Amino acid sequence: MKKVQPGTSPAARSTYDKIMNVAAECMLQNGYRDTRMTVVADMSGISRAALYKYFPTKDSLLLELNRKVLEEAQEDSRRLSASKAPALEVIREWLLKYLNTEQAGFVRAVMIDDAQQVLIQGQEATEATLNDVKKALVKVLRRGIKSGEIRDDIKPADTAHMLQGVVFSVKRNYLSTRPVIDLREQKYRTLLVETISAGLRSGNRD
Repeated sequence: MKKVQPGTSPAARSTYDKIMNVAAECMLQNGYRDTRMTVVADMSGISRAALYKYFPTKDSLLLELNRKVLEEAQEDSRRLSASKAPALEVIREWLLKYLNTEQAGFVRAVMIDDAQQVLIQGQEATEATLNDVKKALVKVLRRGIKSGEIRDDIKPADTAHMLQGVVFSVKRNYLSTRPVIDLREQKYRTLLVETISAGLRSGNRD
């Protein structure tokens, strides 16, 4: 697989980004199994030979999508840990980003059912990243409890696990042809996030 690293030419970077976005779109529309590398090449505006210089197999393309998802999640976990903003504000922003239907198609693409067998290859890295995000959420929650912003009767680790569960459940819901809930409009996502925030806020023990 051709590596796109700092110092890569703008043209190569642009081609790489185009391939990634097209591949994610194709996988979301057709599923992983029915995504064809020839179609990805055509939609990316490059030859098949050029595509194979970047990604010799469809599996390598999927694994790179997953790597990008994990990389962004790791960056977000570092921002969560370093943030000095009010704890509830930090959690709200994190939830709103990951509940957004338009947020990185890469995230939804790697959650497609028929892609999971391939992604077993990256399972260890995925689990490590999820654990890092959970630790960052726990840190924010504990900071909120200490400051009196967040209720002190919650268990930070369990609550962080629940927050991650909400995000993954909603993402899975989006992949369904008949989603149970529709959060495509921002007002509904905001309502869900505010409901969660209200349940965490100090003074609310109902």
